[in-house]
Amino acid sequence: MSVDTRKSRFASAVGAEAGLIVGFITVVTFFSVGKTWMVNLENLPWLAIMFIWLFGVMVWCAFGVVRHAEALAERFGEPYGTLILTISVIRYRSDNHGYGHAQW
Repeated sequence: MSVDTRKSRFASAVGAEAGLIVGFITVVTFFSVGKTWMVNLENLPWLAIMFIWLFGVMVWCAFGVVRHAEALAERFGEPYGTLILTISVIRYRSDNHGYGHAQW
């Protein structure tokens, strides 16, 4: 395998997982400086920036979860594929919509 092929495969993999990388950077950023950023939410433009950033990253990561679950579903076939997709959506919903903590 040539070096160019390896580089293109690496770039393709990084591009496919960009949501994970951005989500990780967002988590690290908010754990380190989030308290100071969230103090001034009366400033409407700042609030809009924070909302768009967090909502956008959350949606991007959610679609990544569905993409991975769908790939696993295709690999394992029916009925396991449907079960994997269902559990991933239920797990995501229970973690992010305040219906209590999933005990998995």
